Amino acid sequence: MRVAPVPHPRALSRVRVRARARLSRAPSAPPVTTTTTERTLSTGHILIATVETSRVDTRARTTATLTLRDDANAPARGAFHWATTRRGRDGWTPRPRAGDDDSTDTDAAEEYDFGDGVATRSAFGMDGTLTMRVDVDAGDAVDGGVEAIVGIVVLDGETWARADDGDVVVWARGRETANGSTLDVALRRASDLEGGDVNLFNRFCAVDDCLDDALARGPEGAAAIFAWLRLSALRQLHWYAGNNYQGKDMASKQERLAWRVARAATTTADPVSRGLMRASLAFLPRGGGNGDDIRMGILNILRQHGIKEGHRPGIEDPFLSQWHQKLHSNTTPDDVKICEAYLHFLHTGNWDEFWAHLWNNGGLTREDLAGMKAGWRSDGIHGPALHMPHMIDSFKHYLWILKTTHGGGDVDSAMNFARDGLPGDVAWEVDDLLRNRDAWWVPGKIVEIRKRLLDVWQHDNPNRDVVMLDASLEKFFRTKVEAIDHGAMSSDDLLSLLELSLTNVALTNESPRIASALTFVQRSMGGERWTEEWSKTMDAALDFTALAMEGDMDFVCRATQSAANVIASKSTKTDSKYLINFGEENVRSHSLFVVSQLISRLRPIVRNAAGRSPWQIVSVGDASLEAFAGTAKIETLSEIQGEDFSSQPIVCLTETLGGLEDIPTGVRAVVTRAPVDLLSHIAIRARNTNVLLASVSDDALWGAVLEMTGSNVRVVVSGEDLKMEIANVTEATTSRAAADVDSPKISIAPYKPSEEWLIAPSAYDRDVVGGKSNSLEDMAKELAAMNVAHVDVPGSFALPFGTFERVLAEDDETRLSLEIAVAAINAATSATARREALEDARNIISSRLLCPSGLEAALHDAATSLSSNVEMERLWDAVCGVWASKWTERAWLSRKACGIPDEDLNVAVLLMELVDAELAFVVHTANPITGDSDEIFGEICVGLGETLVGNAAGSALSFTMSKSTGAITVRSLPSKLYGHYAPSGGTIIARSDSNGEDLEDFAGAGLYDSITAEPTEERVVDYASSHIVWDAVARESVIKRVAAIARKIAESRGGPQDIEGAIVGDRIVLLQTRAQICS
Repeated sequence: MRVAPVPHPRALSRVRVRARARLSRAPSAPPVTTTTTERTLSTGHILIATVETSRVDTRARTTATLTLRDDANAPARGAFHWATTRRGRDGWTPRPRAGDDDSTDTDAAEEYDFGDGVATRSAFGMDGTLTMRVDVDAGDAVDGGVEAIVGIVVLDGETWARADDGDVVVWARGRETANGSTLDVALRRASDLEGGDVNLFNRFCAVDDCLDDALARGPEGAAAIFAWLRLSALRQLHWYAGNNYQGKDMASKQERLAWRVARAATTTADPVSRGLMRASLAFLPRGGGNGDDIRMGILNILRQHGIKEGHRPGIEDPFLSQWHQKLHSNTTPDDVKICEAYLHFLHTGNWDEFWAHLWNNGGLTREDLAGMKAGWRSDGIHGPALHMPHMIDSFKHYLWILKTTHGGGDVDSAMNFARDGLPGDVAWEVDDLLRNRDAWWVPGKIVEIRKRLLDVWQHDNPNRDVVMLDASLEKFFRTKVEAIDHGAMSSDDLLSLLELSLTNVALTNESPRIASALTFVQRSMGGERWTEEWSKTMDAALDFTALAMEGDMDFVCRATQSAANVIASKSTKTDSKYLINFGEENVRSHSLFVVSQLISRLRPIVRNAAGRSPWQIVSVGDASLEAFAGTAKIETLSEIQGEDFSSQPIVCLTETLGGLEDIPTGVRAVVTRAPVDLLSHIAIRARNTNVLLASVSDDALWGAVLEMTGSNVRVVVSGEDLKMEIANVTEATTSRAAADVDSPKISIAPYKPSEEWLIAPSAYDRDVVGGKSNSLEDMAKELAAMNVAHVDVPGSFALPFGTFERVLAEDDETRLSLEIAVAAINAATSATARREALEDARNIISSRLLCPSGLEAALHDAATSLSSNVEMERLWDAVCGVWASKWTERAWLSRKACGIPDEDLNVAVLLMELVDAELAFVVHTANPITGDSDEIFGEICVGLGETLVGNAAGSALSFTMSKSTGAITVRSLPSKLYGHYAPSGGTIIARSDSNGEDLEDFAGAGLYDSITAEPTEERVVDYASSHIVWDAVARESVIKRVAAIARKIAESRGGPQDIEGAIVGDRIVLLQTRAQICS
């Protein structure tokens, strides 16, 4: 018998055989997107472009209407000289032409091909408008479809009017293309360019061309430009391949690019992109000057001193002959260093001194100069040179010419070029700073000057030299701060230096997170220092600052590394050993790196004074570590570099840690006795690869960790503490024999099928829905009996047990796909295969499951009752996401550990009004750490409780309260970076409510997801103005109110409770309570 092959579940989950509407709806017209942009042309005319993009059948169609207005806003006559650009191709390409299929047409009264085989010239109408219709999918596989209409407005037949940044570009698809984002396209083009014959001039032209596209993609695009320019500046890309060019062209291109990057640093809307653009100026020469002076200047010197050039007779000097050819055809910033080294030789007369100076001051070797293409020659620069000291003055002047075009990177040169753009008093301050550059007060003076420079350069048309001066001063600040002996400084002086270093970064307003961190630190510095209360506040401020810094720098590392990997992928110049750590080196060169060093010194001192935990959690790792982390082994991380532990994962216990180590494959957690720099190589790598990294300073705790050596362990991070325990599940659960692993068996009672798709709270029952739903209804009844003012529960409905199975039974295609995926999970023989199969199962449910009409109607009624701001499609996605979470790795491993068959685990869904919380809390009515039943333990965070239950990095307002005395002890003040807030207009949250939670001997809470229909808003918390940080009376009042209602609920339930809730003004909303699992 022949059996049809079974497709791999990954294929089923990603390929749609037929169009499937997940919710029923009436047929609608093809969606049309419309955008309008307005640009001022070089002649003062205004060009307005209105673009409509629609899809007919499978073809994308763009209609662009251009309206030309003169400076009096009257219709203007002219013509549009235009073509198109296509994905995967450089330059202008002809408009699509496909015979009779009408790929492109216009309403131009007059139109003709320009004659170059590319451009078309179409006349504007009497009303100043021109409409063009383009089939953007026209073209073959090589063409890749139309990206944009590109052109120039022609006035009076001969005057060319361009946009301020070049050609007029009308995007045919928006900034996203069917073949990937414009950033992806730009990166591929950069990679192709770098894989060919390319020089510095070619690169600057290419960066100039794609700058707008990159910035339109936000921070990722800005990071790509930064990465490209830094790779070039560090000579990881070719400078001297490709064609020759003239010095005047290089000077002009450098000037334009430097100005455009400087302008982007001031006008780009996104602050992160502004910062990356300003930082990119460090990798660009200033450009400008008279570039032709470079060519003529060397000729004049040769002729003035009788040196042979070309066929002109004169003194033979091999070096000058070779360098002269380079200056004519390939001038770059290297020529500044070559000239400086040559002047040094003219002073000493020793040719070896030329090479020594070149290496010591410019990082250039004999091999580098030998590889510099010079004119039609290809043998580079070798020398030697004749000693002619009478030319010193001539070459001093020539050095000034070279620096005018190629200089600007160091603070002295930057000041020389910026001087004319500065107010006189500011120029005097900079000069005074440079005259006294070794004085102790220099760091503070740099920050003062940079503050005064803001008004000079932060506007729409900045002086590029002033922006470059600011970037140079910021870099100079870091140099001076790193030169200070931090170990010899007092704690108070370290705090002052930290504040100054944060100010140096924050003053340009390029990081909202760092701005908030600075205000938190500044306010925390007041009051009586080094008391326990003061230290707790400062500890929270340092913690928040560390998280803000990590957030900024982890993005820089990830985004620049990703871009560099693509850009340099085809270059024969790039050193793979350098590229692998490119992103991390960008972090280490950032001004925030000194902030990291200062926090590392201050944190242990402050935490000790605050009585805080000796644990430092640098990276929380993956949630599955709570089920199984690996085998605990004592290893020195530096001695196991390059090993592979993937077949038997380990938790590495290391006494020492240098910070530069890599984390070998299969190491899932690193616990160390050594302090960890938050921006060290290993810290960044741990966060990027989801490996837990923690440090402990307490001898007893470290000893307890070492006692776990050789055991299979799980690792649980709770707030600022870490617990390592024996695990009862191992990677053996990846095999078919997983069900036979000797582990405790947990029994789940069968559910009672419901005939209803959706039920109201009055129908909640233990056999129908889970603990969350029942708890909510029980609390509502208890609160009514207690008659407690300003305490209630949110409105809700629930999808009972068995609803998922009913839905799946009505969708044969999805059911078959899921059965195949589940079979693959159970058949997996490796962790990788298991994770892929689990991902397939989740994707099938979350993206393919159809909603029956009866359930859709019930959901609509519930949504209307709970919130006026919910789209049904989004609500269904949230419900499916909850059901899909049954197949997360952590949930699956936990079920296997306790012998719970997959078919026994059923997930009801509680649909609940999302409370617009100002504060959220979790309270245990018996201390879960000490087991003290007389002590309430609680945590409070700003915003929704997602940051608490999700264990977001940072501390909550953590407290204990004695039931007998009422005494409150604040353990920590809040420092979590973000707060989550309900969207404007409210929404609904779909909460998992499985029959596998709150079981005896099994803590199943939190294994399955809860998802909001509309996304919550994430905002950086402003702790500098938070009453729970600064107002002790208000803080104590909040704690007492929360503790009081928690005690009432516990008394009503007859035992310790784990309670979740929210605070809105004077209202407390109880969200859930469950019997507390006490140790």
